[in-house]
Amino acid sequence: MGMKNELKLYKKTFQELTTEELYELLRVRSEVFVVEQNCVYQDLDGDD
Repeated sequence: MGMKNELKLYKKTFQELTTEELYELLRVRSEVFVVEQNCVYQDLDGDD
């Protein structure tokens, strides 16, 4: 049998994030919204 990839979701508050987790989230967010969707504008309301 082949290996099965499973997606695991974790929920953390901002205060629970490590510095490394925060920077990884920001990197991925930038990649998706700025690079892939060509959206160079910041969120004006502060919500993602």
